[in-house]
Amino acid sequence: MTRLPSLLLLGLVVGLAGETYAQTCTPTIDFTSEDGVLKLNGNRFYMKGINWFGFETETNNLHGLWSVTMASLLDFTQRNGFNFLRIPFHLELFTQNKSPQGLGPNSDLNGLSALQVLDKVINEAGKRGIFIMLDLHSFTPDNFMTENMWYSSQYPESAVLSMWDRVIQRYANTWNVVALDLKNEPYGTTWNTNNPSTDWNAAAARIANYIHNNGGSKFLIMVEGTSSSPPCADACFWGENFQGVHQAPVAVTLKKKLVYSPHTYGPGVSAQAYFSAGNYPLNMNSIWETHFGFLPTKTGNAIVLGEWGGKYDEQPRTKMWMDQLVSYLIAKGSTDQFFWCLNPNSGDTGGILLEDWSTPVASKLAITKRLVPNPTTVTRNSNGQYCINGATTPSAPTGVVASVVSAVSSAASSVASAITGAVSTGSNTGTGTGSGTGSVTGTATGSATSTPGGGGGGGGAASSSCTGLSATLTQRSSWTDGAGVHGIYDINIQNAGSSEAKNVPVNVRISGGSVEQIWNMVQSGSNYIVASIGAGKTYSGAGFISVGTPSVSLACGSTPTNPTTPTTPTNPTTPTNPTTPTTPTTPTTPTNPTTPTNPTQPGGGAGCSVGISFASSNMWNGGGAMTITISNTGTRTITNLSVKVAGASSTWNLLTSSAAADEYGLPTWAFPLPRGQKFSSAGFTYSGAQPSGGSVADIKCE
Repeated sequence: MTRLPSLLLLGLVVGLAGETYAQTCTPTIDFTSEDGVLKLNGNRFYMKGINWFGFETETNNLHGLWSVTMASLLDFTQRNGFNFLRIPFHLELFTQNKSPQGLGPNSDLNGLSALQVLDKVINEAGKRGIFIMLDLHSFTPDNFMTENMWYSSQYPESAVLSMWDRVIQRYANTWNVVALDLKNEPYGTTWNTNNPSTDWNAAAARIANYIHNNGGSKFLIMVEGTSSSPPCADACFWGENFQGVHQAPVAVTLKKKLVYSPHTYGPGVSAQAYFSAGNYPLNMNSIWETHFGFLPTKTGNAIVLGEWGGKYDEQPRTKMWMDQLVSYLIAKGSTDQFFWCLNPNSGDTGGILLEDWSTPVASKLAITKRLVPNPTTVTRNSNGQYCINGATTPSAPTGVVASVVSAVSSAASSVASAITGAVSTGSNTGTGTGSGTGSVTGTATGSATSTPGGGGGGGGAASSSCTGLSATLTQRSSWTDGAGVHGIYDINIQNAGSSEAKNVPVNVRISGGSVEQIWNMVQSGSNYIVASIGAGKTYSGAGFISVGTPSVSLACGSTPTNPTTPTTPTNPTTPTNPTTPTTPTTPTTPTNPTTPTNPTQPGGGAGCSVGISFASSNMWNGGGAMTITISNTGTRTITNLSVKVAGASSTWNLLTSSAAADEYGLPTWAFPLPRGQKFSSAGFTYSGAQPSGGSVADIKCE
């Protein structure tokens, strides 16, 4: 690529990986895929993307506009650092004069065609510095689950090329439409089998070359993977399988415009056997590397995850999967991605917004910020130039990428140790005085590799008295590999005092190893913080995975170190769940929620009532996990309540009550719960038969 000669030097941006490059304003912009990463005008571009769907459905419009304004959703996107939108659409949007549905408060869209609404979305996104990737999700509305090739009986390849002509004519000169996803999840295709009617690698090259040779040379071309061709030994998700690239890369003429775009999901979408392995989630690193992680080194092209996500707060094993994926991508230096999704109405994953299309899910904002803390920004100045502000790499020590890549050919445990071990030694990047008494003010992501933006600059424990508090450690399971003895541990903190304990500092020490994963705690320097434990309650929602021998204490010194007290450890050498579907379903549209297992429970006086429902979030041989949803079905605001759950083995965001063995309170931050609102961040694991339901007790309202 030719560098532009007239660049206005505005300053220097220094990346954590040693990159130093100029902040520039230029008359043009040019995206490329080279050296294994995305680049903009020759410099590293850090993509923080998100999916916003609707144009692929019968509404012929982005979902959510029936509730809130387009401007508010785009403002939210910009405000949270997302610099790219992936917009799914169906082919007929460009070939037929479709009318948009569900315009709601967007009176400025009345009378516009669906394509004109898309034009306006793109234009308004551009005003906010947001780039667009258009994704051919399906050929006809709502048929994305069955249209699994790059063509259909109704729309042959020639018709698809004609549609791309229309896209080029409409957007070739629109500055912020810069990428095209050729076909969403072509899971019915093959790779390099010499069958022209099924070989996706050859078809993708044909379509890409056609676009580039017919006025669309500016566009990045995103190519998704297959599902089961070549055979995927450990069950690839739709669009995730790129193993065929080893023998047959996509042969495009403009190689620097090619991006490989896998989709990958966790146990909340499809219960693959590897999600039940004894060393989960550490086993995922080698699986991702086998499916798509090798691509930047093998091809020199970037990878951009087109879809990933899940119910982070509601499903513990999905949370573990998402945390592990983020650590893996950071360690590889391949953090460009589109999170699935903005929409709350994605049944299998939920969205980054709640059902009101206004309230964000804080944990999902945190994990996407951890993955891409400083995305590249582009603004336009008064001269019409594009001013590009560079960005730093995510928090990972220099050299970690090389150490991870070199370890990939070894066993899964070796790869996991290379990534988590290297990242866990990174320094705390938060600012502060280092006094050791400040409270955590940064955003927690539930991972041992997170870097809170406060806590006294990595100083001591958060301020909290340990009077009446005690901590114990319980081993859930263990396994041994080349790195040592790994274990999954639950931390139980009892508050025998008469008042709520806040910001409780927990000291986890590992002899001969390190912490590899945490949940429901915030890292602060060398300690971890549990936010709140009610008076007379036991909090058992926090825990960690480690290699080595762990011990736990309370960092304020009133409680001695508790030795590990494991039950008889298990050593799962084979997955506990033999089911291995080869064509897992990926989320694109809403699904019906699990039918409540318990009707509305009245209590607390007139207008004070609540509904409780259970939903299975995961199952394995001999047990499973369930999430609990509490709904305020009354007319008053709920200020406190307890739930009764029989048969719980371990819990998260449930506080043990002294009233009864099977009665639990909710954390203080769950309240107040206004009318019509839900709390769905609690749950439990069980052994044996699945519990039939639960009930509500001691409900109190304003």
